[in-house]
Amino acid sequence: MSLKHLEIDHWEILSFLNDNWVKIPNTIYSVQLDQKKRIENIIWKSEISDLIILLISYGLIKLSNNPWNEFEKEKEIKILEIDSKKVQEKLLVLWAQKIFEWRIIDTYFDTKDKELKKWVFNWWDKSSIRIRYKTPKWKESGTYYCTIKKRDKQSKENLLRDCYEEEFEIFDPIVFYELLLKIWLQKYKLKVKNRVGYVLNWDIKFDIDDYENIPELLEIEAKNSEIAQEYIKKLGLENKQMLNWGSSSLFKYYWLKMKKFF
Repeated sequence: MSLKHLEIDHWEILSFLNDNWVKIPNTIYSVQLDQKKRIENIIWKSEISDLIILLISYGLIKLSNNPWNEFEKEKEIKILEIDSKKVQEKLLVLWAQKIFEWRIIDTYFDTKDKELKKWVFNWWDKSSIRIRYKTPKWKESGTYYCTIKKRDKQSKENLLRDCYEEEFEIFDPIVFYELLLKIWLQKYKLKVKNRVGYVLNWDIKFDIDDYENIPELLEIEAKNSEIAQEYIKKLGLENKQMLNWGSSSLFKYYWLKMKKFF
């Protein structure tokens, strides 16, 4: 079933939430027009964007406290096969602040026809929706987030991968997962990594990622290419192999297959 011209049945979703003992507030929150536009720009007008907007209005999901939500787009690049110990030592010399150390599990969703993955279904813009589970090191439980993302193919960036992205904290991961199933989305693929994050004045962020069977890499997010290039040189990584595509391309680079369910 194609999502392109479908909208959710709000009463059906409300009934489902009530049946699952999810308390709906008496006051429905207004969703700002600019936020609606950002969501619909990433995931075209459909059951997915409608569901996200509806859950925001019920106060059941909210923008995460990730400071990068304040920016319209995410700009990033991966630097491959780093010496993570040396990179972390240099980051501390630069007065970067270590902000987290996580285990991350990303589960991506799509329709059986892979309508989000296939550009032709999305006006030639590839989108994604995922549930991310973050577990802090040394702790047994973590937090769930929903992230929607779309690459900006019109971007003038010559170094960084330039994507529209929104991240939301999920109120109840089981109910949220069931809601995705109700709008014809299914688990499509999954990846797991350990990540250590550093930040510097919120102008630039450094994430050291460790995947199984892939050498450690550094992912840099910055406001623009100039800032990214400046710190790549300060870290002595300008001669390293770089990749400005997503995780699927990273796995292909190392001749690995990401776990897929269909």
